[in-house]
Amino acid sequence: MTNFVVYPTQQRALITPANEILFGGAAGGGKSYLARVASIVYSLEIPGLITYLFRRTFKEVLANHVYTPGGYLELLDQLIESGDCVFSKSDFSFTFPGTGSRIQLAHSQYEGDIYAHQGAQIGFLIIDEATHFTPAMVRFIRSRVRLGSMKVPDKWKSKFPRILYTANPGGVGHHYFKSNFVDFGSSHVFRAPEDEGS
Repeated sequence: MTNFVVYPTQQRALITPANEILFGGAAGGGKSYLARVASIVYSLEIPGLITYLFRRTFKEVLANHVYTPGGYLELLDQLIESGDCVFSKSDFSFTFPGTGSRIQLAHSQYEGDIYAHQGAQIGFLIIDEATHFTPAMVRFIRSRVRLGSMKVPDKWKSKFPRILYTANPGGVGHHYFKSNFVDFGSSHVFRAPEDEGS
C-alpha cells in the first residue's frame, strides 16, 4: 500500500470520529494534499466508497489536484502503473478495481451547476476551498451524502458517510463556515438536519 507523509493536524483530521470536518488555514498549509490523501486512503480501505472532490471551477480541479506536484497523478503513480488504480480522462475519475471505490473530480462554477449531481450518492464528500461556494450550494451538495446499502468496515463504520471542507478565510461562504464551525471552536459537535444528508 502507498505510504503518505502527513503532519499531526492532518493525521487528526484523517481519523477523527467527526463526520463533518472543516480543515482551514493559510495557503500552503497542506489542505488540498490532505484532501487527496484522505480520498486515496479511504478508497483503498473501504470497498465501494464513492468520493466526490469539488472545486468551484474545472480549471482549478485540474491545476490543484491532477497536474501539480503532489497531485493525484503523482500520488497514485505506482498504483496506476500496477493497474491497481485507473485514471479516466473522459470523466476525470480514479477507480480502484481491487475495492471498487472511485474518486470523482467535480466542479460547480455556477450555482445551477450543482444540480448536475442531483442523483449522486456520495460516501465521502470533499469541498476544497469551500468558502468559494455559496451556502445554498454547500447545503445541496451535502444533501447527496449518504451510503445507501454500502457496508463500511468496522474500523471506519461510525465515521462514514463523511465530509471534509478545506478553506481559507474570505469568499462568498465565509460567514456560513465561520458561524457553523469556527465560532464554536474545534470541539463543537452537532447533528445536521435530515434533509441535509444522513
